[in-house]
Amino acid sequence: MREGVNAFFTMSLGGRFGSNLGYFLQARARYGPGAKEVELHRGYLDLKLGKFLFLAGKDNVKVGPSRFGGLLSGLTSPFWQVRVQTAEPLRFLGLWDLLAMRAWLLEDRRDHSDPGLLFFRVCFKPSRYLEFGVNRATLYGGKGRPGYALWEYPRLILGQEENVPGSKYDNDAFLGYDISVDLPLRPFDLFRLYYEKEATDVKTPLQKGEKFEFDLPFVVVKLYEGASTFGLLVKKAPFSFRGEVTLTKGTMYLHHAYPHEGFSYKGIPLGYPYGRDVLHIAAQIRYQRGEDAIEVEMGFIEQPLKEDLEPVKELNRYYLGLSLEKRHGNFGVSPFLRVDLSKGENLSETPLHYELRDRERLIFTLGLRLSYFF
Repeated sequence: MREGVNAFFTMSLGGRFGSNLGYFLQARARYGPGAKEVELHRGYLDLKLGKFLFLAGKDNVKVGPSRFGGLLSGLTSPFWQVRVQTAEPLRFLGLWDLLAMRAWLLEDRRDHSDPGLLFFRVCFKPSRYLEFGVNRATLYGGKGRPGYALWEYPRLILGQEENVPGSKYDNDAFLGYDISVDLPLRPFDLFRLYYEKEATDVKTPLQKGEKFEFDLPFVVVKLYEGASTFGLLVKKAPFSFRGEVTLTKGTMYLHHAYPHEGFSYKGIPLGYPYGRDVLHIAAQIRYQRGEDAIEVEMGFIEQPLKEDLEPVKELNRYYLGLSLEKRHGNFGVSPFLRVDLSKGENLSETPLHYELRDRERLIFTLGLRLSYFF
């Protein structure tokens, strides 16, 4: 959004042919300062076969237990993709959920336009109280970069030649894991502690030229500086509370092969939406009765965290948000208000870079969402 009045009009249509084949279409018109466009915002076909779901079209996806996710937040514009995932968990010594995706990030970029994305997630739940997930992403290809045949994808994902100068298979890869623990504490409906960690760079003897270095949980793979989120989610109907602390290092999302836009799409990081080199502390309280809800959110953002910019400047932001969701028959209304006090300002339009200046601003974001369901 730009300063001023921004308006978005969307129309969504979806359904199923029988129990296996489904479709979804969403058109969006956007009007605002410097932007007037009409587009197919989202659209896909999905096919359910047994316990698996096959999807092809334009969509996005969020992974991990945190509110935003560390490698895929689901907040970017939908992108073209083919995806296969479990529609129902597989059972073997517990419950397994799988996801594999090949995506096309079609956009003009300063580094390499139209790159591709490979993403894999494996999630294992050995009991109702514990869940462990592993995420792997590879950003590759695009204008001026090597292309790959389908049978070369396993070599990309394994990353044996990451950071090998001159190698065709040296791309920007990311590895991460998450752990969720549900504590059976009365009188709560849910009391969940979770931790996510992702890294831009790893050290493992599986890569050429690397030596063994012990580290948990992967033992033979050590994660270097990246992103970490500690979180708490508590539910006791009709209330829920989420608190999170996220720290992303300066090396995250901006690797050597794609040094400008990095791990982003259309101006928003694919992973944590506030980008790299940031400390974000947030709390969210929600009250919900049926389809009606009220939500309060507050937080603090500091960026960047290290003094490697000349002259040394930083951005500190405090914010408070309030939103309401009300449904009456086929009509829905959702007003919202957010107030930000920002000390410092980033003028860069490239999401993972800084062009800071000293300026204190009080920013009001006021909106109203109207919906009709038919």
